[in-house]
Amino acid sequence: GDEMNLHVLQSQEARAEAKVLMKVEEHILSPRYGGPIIGMLHDHITAAFLLTYQNPSFNENEVTYLLSKLNYSMPPPAGKDKNGVPYWLGKQLFSLTLPSDLTLEFRSNIWSKGDGATPGSNPDSTV
Repeated sequence: GDEMNLHVLQSQEARAEAKVLMKVEEHILSPRYGGPIIGMLHDHITAAFLLTYQNPSFNENEVTYLLSKLNYSMPPPAGKDKNGVPYWLGKQLFSLTLPSDLTLEFRSNIWSKGDGATPGSNPDSTV
């Protein structure tokens, strides 16, 4: 027949240990291989690309909508367009989702040899 087991943590020490052992943040890397066991899926990668590639800008309504879904407060605008309307950049919004103490710079290979570009000459090659 069907059987179900329920384990109840009875001591404060057991609850504290379980809290540590069950935290997702503590188990991102596999102890067996040392590689990540949690990663981004297609939608996250596409969203990150669309927010950062060719530095798109967003108006106040779009920023308010995006940030309302993420529970972040609105940063100051990156600038104003020719009509004086404030705008925010995609890289600025993407940065909100990263930890504040994260510092990382690297170059990607987003350039084409046929268009006369050189590695690093494309502003989208550095994030």
